[in-house]
Amino acid sequence: MFRFFLVDEPITGDLTYFGRRHAQHGQLQLNLPETTSIQALAVAQAARLLAATGWTADTYLNLLTQRTDELLARQAPAAGDPVSLTAAWTVSFDQLARDHPAALYTLTLLAWLAPEPVPLTLLTHQAGEAGTIAQDPLAFAELTTTLRIRGMAEVTTTTIQLHRVPAALLRARTRRDITADDDQDATWPVTTVRLLAAGLPEDPWINPPSWPSWRALLPHLLFACDPERPWQPVTTEVAYLLSRVAAYLQTRGDARTALPLFQRAYRLLKDLYGEDHSSTLSVASSLAVALSELGKHQQARELHEDVLTRRKRVLGDDHPDTLNSASNLAVDLSKLGKYGQARELSEDTLARYKRVFGDDHPGTLMIVNDLAIHLRTLGEYQQARELHEDTFTRRRRVLGDDHPSTLTSANNLALALNKLGEYGQARELSEDTLARLKRVLGDDHPDTLTTASNLAVALSELGEHQQARELKEDTLARLKHVFGDDHPSTLHVASNLAVELSKLGEHQQARELDEDTLARSKRVLGDDHPDTLTGASNLAVALSELGEHQRARELSEDTLARLKRVLGDDHPTTLTTAGHLALALNKLGEYGQARELSEDTFARLKRVLGGDRLSALTTAGNPAADRKALDDGEDAPE
Repeated sequence: MFRFFLVDEPITGDLTYFGRRHAQHGQLQLNLPETTSIQALAVAQAARLLAATGWTADTYLNLLTQRTDELLARQAPAAGDPVSLTAAWTVSFDQLARDHPAALYTLTLLAWLAPEPVPLTLLTHQAGEAGTIAQDPLAFAELTTTLRIRGMAEVTTTTIQLHRVPAALLRARTRRDITADDDQDATWPVTTVRLLAAGLPEDPWINPPSWPSWRALLPHLLFACDPERPWQPVTTEVAYLLSRVAAYLQTRGDARTALPLFQRAYRLLKDLYGEDHSSTLSVASSLAVALSELGKHQQARELHEDVLTRRKRVLGDDHPDTLNSASNLAVDLSKLGKYGQARELSEDTLARYKRVFGDDHPGTLMIVNDLAIHLRTLGEYQQARELHEDTFTRRRRVLGDDHPSTLTSANNLALALNKLGEYGQARELSEDTLARLKRVLGDDHPDTLTTASNLAVALSELGEHQQARELKEDTLARLKHVFGDDHPSTLHVASNLAVELSKLGEHQQARELDEDTLARSKRVLGDDHPDTLTGASNLAVALSELGEHQRARELSEDTLARLKRVLGDDHPTTLTTAGHLALALNKLGEYGQARELSEDTFARLKRVLGGDRLSALTTAGNPAADRKALDDGEDAPE
């Protein structure tokens, strides 16, 4: 049984279904004016229909949108009802057509948008008389007042909203109408798409000031571009709108929702223009970036390689779009653990970009940021630091302290400082960056969570293990919510949390988390990915702490062999794992072999990192004391 009830704060309009359901109580909530005849009629007829059919609130609302005529035909008036709901609204529409045709035009346009508040500024892009009126403040105020007084729409100082029932009725009665005599394609669905295309805000990508405008238009863009709507004459515009909506969602941190929209836009453009068209390639590139953000790095690589090949052929090697594709491909290679290839491609791309655009261009700084990341993954921490410092300084000057790109550089610089053992500076910078990211992007944005993870690493290195643990646990929970359990970033933080548990003496819990994370990493990233091997090295430490020295030795030996093949003999991760193996050998009484390995590791670390950094990675001269797992931060590529 469903209960219908009026909310405490009634609004102007004969009937509004905002879709707020209270399913747990079997309720459909209606926002209605206090006293109107159509309100009473609507509630009574809808209540009888739901009682007779047993439909849920969702079923009713979906049918109201998709099968208006059939649904309202079932809501026949009872003996005491004066007329049907459809007839009551039809009289209102006809009267409005006689009294104020432009108001009916605007009302119909609202019907073809989502049942959410519509920014009044959007309506200034209407065509014909209604558009002229919307651009005249006095005339537009008179039009909206007419709709408000007649109870047809809710009007605020910035928005206007048509309620669900009249919207459905208007769509049903105008679905075959043409809005312009000289354009037979100008149906209402087509007109709505054109309106939204004309009224789009500025580019949302890494542009927080534009986001409130995009948020207000989001439901209307999705509604108008619904694949069931007959908008085929404006397929190009629909593809563009889909790609822009997806870009907004992606830059706000919601790549999962953005992905199918990019896929739809890509299919539409590929079918319309072919694979080599600039619009198709642009959306393909964005789709590949979304795939990468969702951890689908191999798919992203393949698509970026295809786009890069096509852009080189169509646009040339030095075109900005070509260079952007090369930069994106380098990020994919890095995410797949191919750090050397990523570095080479980034260096070549950077040289080309600087030659065309100069040192301070945002595109140049983006590539420098990514190159610094590749250097860090290769263990060249000082070079990475210097590049990140330079990029951070330039971005603060060009973009400002709170721009997301500036904050990305701040995060990456803090990670480089961590790697160089400058934990105090890293903590201060990470704390400041995290506060700014929360304010600019929100608590659950991927960039915010990356910085939180890196702050936790600095806290751990400073001995604040309980605080580090709590931050890692919170970050892990948020990443699982945003990306899922198997995303590479989720696995990265899970591995770091296991390190923290081990530092706090919770070795069995650390082991279990390490084992689970390692199994997932092997499945998602592969056996030889550097992140997988880091997880295996950390598990070996946990096993050693639990006294399982032989298993720790075997795992360390296998991991060390793989790391040498993947990263080389002198990479810091390789050398840290060699320290773990020396520890296991020492515990097993193989002192000579342990000493020999320790001395070799110490010499290599001294050559690679310098003496000041050795104690932060491993006590190679005393392998029995080396229980330091790899608690690693994460870069933020762009």
